[in-house]
Amino acid sequence: MARPSLFLDVDGTLLELVGHPDAVTVPAALPQVLQRLDDKLHGALVLVSGRNIAAIDQMLSPYRGTAVGVHGLECRHRGGQIEHHPLALMPAVLRQEIVRIVREYPGAFVEDKGSAIAVHERGDIAAADALADALAALCARRGPGWHCLPGHRVVEIKPSEVNKGTGLESVMRNPQFAGTLPLVVGDDVTDLDMFAAGTRFGGMTVAVGDRITRNGNLHLRSPVNVLRFLKRWSESNRAESMADVEALVREAATA
Repeated sequence: MARPSLFLDVDGTLLELVGHPDAVTVPAALPQVLQRLDDKLHGALVLVSGRNIAAIDQMLSPYRGTAVGVHGLECRHRGGQIEHHPLALMPAVLRQEIVRIVREYPGAFVEDKGSAIAVHERGDIAAADALADALAALCARRGPGWHCLPGHRVVEIKPSEVNKGTGLESVMRNPQFAGTLPLVVGDDVTDLDMFAAGTRFGGMTVAVGDRITRNGNLHLRSPVNVLRFLKRWSESNRAESMADVEALVREAATA
């Protein structure tokens, strides 16, 4: 019987989305639940995020596990150091042009992650669409090999060859993931590469919220339901198979 492993997006999946990345609220129980579940899965739990790993650690302290950050540009295996992808060096001219474009859109701001940049738009939808188009044109013109990945009111500018899916594939090579089936939980189009990679490994996907509902095998309404599911799994004496875990997801969805 293949046992499950777990890949969790952070913002919008574990944590409610807010107007600014620094303003998120972490449920008090979450770090402890993650640690219990990490122990239960013998280390086969991974946080996968557009944030860098240092930011994830700061939010979820004292929990510190396997993590994939900046859409695959950073990786930390259990108990190890943060490793940076060799592509994680943005051309200075591209970075400067991004900042220049963002200044033309009131309400937009840059989240500089070092190896990638996220541009957040808090104006109206038309302004957000125009900004996304301007950034995509910039990447095509100035940044060969760099990709503008649109999310929920955010555009991530990152190397086109690296994504959350390649991050999952890298982690699945570790010994504690051998023979496991990945359960992948995410809420946004930025998680779809991870969904596809998890499916290639024979796993199952859980879509959170209403943005990618049709892309998941299962569905949870919000991070509240996700935390309920994780808590029940961490405390369960069963849940040794993917079928057991699927039943827990369905219970959390209806509670």
